[in-house]
Amino acid sequence: MSSIKTITDNDFKSKVENTDKTVLIGFWSRCSAASRTFEPSLSAAAAELADQAEIYKMDADSNFATTAAYKIAVVPTLLIFKKGKLLSSYVGAVSKGTISQLLAVSL
Repeated sequence: MSSIKTITDNDFKSKVENTDKTVLIGFWSRCSAASRTFEPSLSAAAAELADQAEIYKMDADSNFATTAAYKIAVVPTLLIFKKGKLLSSYVGAVSKGTISQLLAVSL
């Protein structure tokens, strides 16, 4: 998942809680085959929807505080925030179209 902006425990607050923009975070893991198959969809969504939302990836294995706070048990998982508040979540690998639909409801 290399073409998407990265977010970590350290900058979560500034990038998610302190913005008025809609934020989507894709939680993933290097050892998850589903995460690897999901990456192209998230990359395509990030490129296409950059003017509508901030789209990030977060390594669930390296960012324990955020992963635990939002009870991420399965990767990939998507979380969508608006004005720092969690609006929705989705577990599993999804297409770019599904990501667009999930964001459209949140905008």
